[in-house]
Amino acid sequence: MRSVFLFIVVLSGIIMSFLNKEVRLYKYLQPGAGTMTFNCTYNTFQYKGLHDTVTLNYKKFIVENEAAYCIVRTNDSNYQYSEPANFLGSAILFRNDSILLAPLGWLKPIDSLTLKDFRYAIPPVMKLTDSVFISLNDRDIVLSDFQYDTLTINGTRLDNCLKIKTTENYIGYFGPLYGAVWLSKAYGIVKWIRATERTEIRDLTKP
Repeated sequence: MRSVFLFIVVLSGIIMSFLNKEVRLYKYLQPGAGTMTFNCTYNTFQYKGLHDTVTLNYKKFIVENEAAYCIVRTNDSNYQYSEPANFLGSAILFRNDSILLAPLGWLKPIDSLTLKDFRYAIPPVMKLTDSVFISLNDRDIVLSDFQYDTLTINGTRLDNCLKIKTTENYIGYFGPLYGAVWLSKAYGIVKWIRATERTEIRDLTKP
């Protein structure tokens, strides 16, 4: 009986330790230098098995004298298609270790953003059980089920990656779509399974 009691106590301690583990998302999204290359595989419908490569940049721009960032394709000089290039669907502003998000829309010019548009805030410290809600023009995004994971990409082992479940609810659509994204402190976004089931994996052999 005593051994059962001790087991329950230990198990409770493990569960509480997990629930109280901290997530500092800003450490995984800091802008890096240079181009990010992703190898993509399509897994749905007539595109199943097709492959392509996309190159993205972390672009800096100024909003009312504050530095903000968005992720865009390298050939998108006007940042018009940055919304689908980023799992957050938003421009990002870092302030006191918090992340402020301004939802983007298709063809919306970045230079039209004001500080009032950064209406969603991710606090400096969260728990693994917390969630983040973002409302875009055509859908709502929920980030949840935070976990720490290990990935190996191009022979490079990435420990303590932050894995996040994504749930997207499109307006007028019949149900939620699910995906996942993996973030590394060293590289930022390293893997993204979109809600459309397209998988994008960072090519760490390229700058």
